[in-house]
Amino acid sequence: VFQFTASIVLIFSIIVIERQINFAKHNDLGFDKEQLLCFDLPFTFSDEDISKVNVLTNKLSENPTIKNISASQCVPGDVHFSMGSMIEGKEKLISCIFADSNFINTFDIQLMKGRELHPGDYGQACMINETAFKYFGWDDLKNKRINSGKEGGYEVIGVVKDFHVASLHQPIEPACIIFDIQHVPPSSISLRI
Repeated sequence: VFQFTASIVLIFSIIVIERQINFAKHNDLGFDKEQLLCFDLPFTFSDEDISKVNVLTNKLSENPTIKNISASQCVPGDVHFSMGSMIEGKEKLISCIFADSNFINTFDIQLMKGRELHPGDYGQACMINETAFKYFGWDDLKNKRINSGKEGGYEVIGVVKDFHVASLHQPIEPACIIFDIQHVPPSSISLRI
């Protein structure tokens, strides 16, 4: 009887584990996870460290097997930085990724509304996910801003497809990608090979 019960428990456990693995492998993350490598930077972040990141990304971009490279503070699935939107009536904390201008292309995140990042936008603009767009109750992006992060905030130029900022077991939260790694230095390098 004990062996039979143990066998049933073992079979049940295997089925649960298999379903969890399939869920993680086949769930839409909101970005292309294939051929994507992310690693943490070991720096404490002084001005000298930021210049080291620039040297590192420039050197890595010379490698022909690397299609895209991006430096960012946080990456999808591991966002641990948030701030208020400073939009009246919508004070909920928004998960934030501070990133360079290559972030969207490196993660292959789909732009749903708005426009691409232009060279003059760096340090001035951001994109929000679909959940944030719905949360704010906006109809369009005209004159829309996230009013924190720096004085004057950031112009919202686009809405991207929802992506997971934390565990797959948690619902997708409002999120913002801010194209500025001068005010919040990068903690990760991501490579698409």
